[in-house]
Amino acid sequence: MLISACKNKEAQNKRFEGFKERFIESYWQLNPTAALYSGYHKYDTLLPAPDSAYISNQLNAYKQWEDSLKRFDADAL
Repeated sequence: MLISACKNKEAQNKRFEGFKERFIESYWQLNPTAALYSGYHKYDTLLPAPDSAYISNQLNAYKQWEDSLKRFDADAL
């Protein structure tokens, strides 16, 4: 049982590492100004106008990330 729990924790940690990488990249893409000020220039050409469509897009993306985050067992990380 202990070995199984360790393997499950390792698997979840590996999935969470992938989640973190995807989240950060998505965050920079959604917030290219923050990326720019942090020295990450991949999305410099996407500097947005902060209109209602931009804000709505951000809120939807954050909700999806929040839903994805809920799939992880915080106690097992």
